[in-house]
Formats: sequence, C-alpha cells, structure tokens
Amino acid sequence: MSINIEVVHETDFLDIAAIYQFYVENTLATFEIKAPHAKELIERWQRHIEMPFIVARLREEVVGFAYVRPYHQRCAYKSTVEDSVYVHPQHTQKGIGARLLENLLKACQDKTIKEIIARIAIWENSASSINLHKKFGFQEKGCLTNVGFKFNRFVDTVLLQKSIYPS
Repeated sequence: MSINIEVVHETDFLDIAAIYQFYVENTLATFEIKAPHAKELIERWQRHIEMPFIVARLREEVVGFAYVRPYHQRCAYKSTVEDSVYVHPQHTQKGIGARLLENLLKACQDKTIKEIIARIAIWENSASSINLHKKFGFQEKGCLTNVGFKFNRFVDTVLLQKSIYPS
C-alpha cells in the first residue's frame, strides 16, 4: 500500500468531510455534534491557510488528514497550535496516522510554531491517539474533567504538549 502525504487542496474537502463525519457521528474523537459540510471545512481552512494541513492519499482517495490551528486567538499564543489527526475508519492501524503526524511536525518546524498541544478526549478508543502522540515526543501535561458533553455523557480530555524548539 503506497500512501502519499501531500499538502491539502480545496478539492480534497469532500473526502475530508466524509472522514470527519464518521468521527463526529460515531465517536468522541471530536466534540462537534453536527458534522460540517465540505464548504464549512474549506472556510475553516482558509481562515488559517498559513497553517500546515496535509492529507494521506491512497491512489486518488484521501484516507486521512492532519492539520494544526491556533491554540488560542490571543496574540501571546501566536507560536502555539493545536493538532488534529484523522484516518479513514477502514484504514486505521496501518501506520497512516503516524505518517501524518510525522509530516505535520516537520511542516510545523518550517513555521514560527514553538509549541503543539494535543487535546484528546478520554474514551474507549483514545489510547491509540494518546500513544501516537507520545511516540512523537508529546508529554502528558494534565487532564480536564467533564469539559465535553456528547452522546448523553460528560467527557474528560487529556492534554499533551510537544516543544518544536525547546527553550
């Protein structure tokens, strides 16, 4: 299986929306309740177009995506971002998430990004996301309890952090 990691293109967002819809509707991997359409995802991307956003492509099909967005809007946080990595549910456990995160981190090194935060919901399937981030040097920094409410339950999150350019 030959997976190519590429910079996202606007034409990728139909596939991205389909992947993301699965996670919104079936998992706690995201706290969105209603899956956004491709047009909304394009608008979000365009608001932060200078930030790294990549896709994993198997032949012509997007089978995963990863990106960073500002961690917070206040100016003092300008060198800190939050990452997201999603892999098509039929292509998990094949190393695609690792390839995406590895390439995302490299893309962040080319920017003025110093810190990357991963905020991961704690649920039945979160261990793979936590372990993926730890594999790439993210360190657990704490837990926020009951900060999300989805599927009629409160959900905790774990915060992990990686310094791109340590002090």
